[in-house]
Amino acid sequence: MRTQARLLAGMALGAARKLSEIARQAARRGAVVTDAVARLDSSCPLHKRRVLITGSTRGIGLSLAEALLQRGATVAVHGRSEAAACEVAAGLTAANPGRGRAIGLGADLAQPGAGQQLVAQCVARLGGLELVINNAAIHGAARKPIWATPGAEMHELLKVNVLAPFEICAAAIANMRERAVAGRILNISSGAADPLHVTDAGIASYAVSKSALEALTAFLAAENPLITVTTLRPDHIDTDMVAALFPLDRRLRMLPPASVVPAALYLASAARADVHGKVFEQLALTEQIARGERTPQAVAR
Repeated sequence: MRTQARLLAGMALGAARKLSEIARQAARRGAVVTDAVARLDSSCPLHKRRVLITGSTRGIGLSLAEALLQRGATVAVHGRSEAAACEVAAGLTAANPGRGRAIGLGADLAQPGAGQQLVAQCVARLGGLELVINNAAIHGAARKPIWATPGAEMHELLKVNVLAPFEICAAAIANMRERAVAGRILNISSGAADPLHVTDAGIASYAVSKSALEALTAFLAAENPLITVTTLRPDHIDTDMVAALFPLDRRLRMLPPASVVPAALYLASAARADVHGKVFEQLALTEQIARGERTPQAVAR
């Protein structure tokens, strides 16, 4: 009995130490994010920008919508359900009086042409666009090796994670060019898209779709002398999408959705020459912003 008690006490102590270390790491990362936001707030020209953020009723997209609205932007909140998007938009506007404005738009991005129609709705409601953030993405219901991934699942991932951003980018860029606006496209990728991070973690189908999104960014950047196109790779973020994919101990080490804000704000407003056609890692970029580096480094391609 005493041996068992000592074993349980040792396990409890080990768990407590692990949780304490996780808390310390979270505090350090939180301080970096706070410093980065403070530096950006004095030089982030987003007032009156008209912005479309896909997948913005929750998670990363919602954090970005709130941050942009607080800085005076007019934000189109998008969700699969128009009712849910309108509810979120109304809540954001009410919570930030005298700042920006939010509207809600619904579209099922798995449907052909939905991306193009979403941009048309947004332009009709707002009169134009200066910034598009392609954030919406889906993942399979469970982690699995690629040979056990149904073809239908891969097709669904490509529809939402690649083909919809393609349609949205094409329609938005056409509108920006027609209006001679030096607008901006920010595509939200993932660290899983990095070939150096290829693992046996059962997320190959998702990683392939994000790699394709980064390729789309590169070609859009090469063909656009006016519109700035760039990519952000968030770190491991604890969102509803990943909740069913990873155990609790892994999720405790993940970052909150709001941690993406400073990196995204920088890419939405930095000089074109510093970001066009480039891929940035969230943590590295946030740390560079917090240190006040004038030209943060992108991922080598």
